[in-house]
Amino acid sequence: MIIKRPIMPELKDLINIYKQAFKKHNILKQSKNKVLAYFKDKIVFTAIENKEVAGGVMIRVIQTAGTHSVWKINHLAVAKKYQNKGIGTALVKEAEQEIKKRSKKTIKIELSVSDEEKPLIKFWKKLGYKLEGNLKDHFRYNEMVYVLGKSLKK
Repeated sequence: MIIKRPIMPELKDLINIYKQAFKKHNILKQSKNKVLAYFKDKIVFTAIENKEVAGGVMIRVIQTAGTHSVWKINHLAVAKKYQNKGIGTALVKEAEQEIKKRSKKTIKIELSVSDEEKPLIKFWKKLGYKLEGNLKDHFRYNEMVYVLGKSLKK
């Protein structure tokens, strides 16, 4: 498996994986050009397995103040045929390394898991993320979102 920043054809393949994984996501329902525009200010990594895109992760910095920065993992998805093979874990570890490289001293990483993705909380906990709270109606009306976080030091 290779993890790398995607080139355009790989990014388009990743968008298809995201559309399968996040069927209710408003932005991912848009045209590919609008979705590509959404990706523009994010840092994206793809996992390549057997010469095809197996999954990806999207991260972005939310805030930097002094020596502390707050980052968000926006999307992590792995194609169904590649799930449960360590690809998601490898993508998260790559994202965390990139975050460390781009940060000064202390780091907070946050992510959100929707109600229908609730079983994934166990996956995130294995990687050291802790459930920090929940938000009702955050993404969609009458839906609960679970907020997880992890603190790192450089």
